[in-house]
Amino acid sequence: MSILSRRNVLKSVLSGATVASLPSVSWAQESAPIKRKGNIRQSVSRWCYQKIPLEKLCAYAAEIGLKGVDLLNPEEFEVPARYGLVCSMGYAQGGEIGSAMNRVENHARIEEGFRKYIPLAAKAGVPNVITFSGNRAGMSDEEGEQG
Repeated sequence: MSILSRRNVLKSVLSGATVASLPSVSWAQESAPIKRKGNIRQSVSRWCYQKIPLEKLCAYAAEIGLKGVDLLNPEEFEVPARYGLVCSMGYAQGGEIGSAMNRVENHARIEEGFRKYIPLAAKAGVPNVITFSGNRAGMSDEEGEQG
């Protein structure tokens, strides 16, 4: 239990006044874009922020100095450009993580998707599209070599 003395009261008052006089730090109140040197070109992956509307994600990405948004679907390829960003890698029906190029039965569907969506990506300025190898799912090395 502390003893109420003039010294303790002054310490408390001075501590409170010092803290109150410090500038508050609040990132949410920043309104001007942060100036960057431009040496590092960073982007954000869309799938990490699926619950945020794409327009809002792009606006904030541009505000904090990012250069692009990754892993957009073809109908979204042109959205980042409205904010001075690029879609640096897009989906073009290149399969899924679990089942893609490692299965011969997927090759025709993936090729069809690439033939359809790679030209759209190029038109929108998307420099890369993604594909996947697929999971082994019990496939032997020999089966994999045949694919």
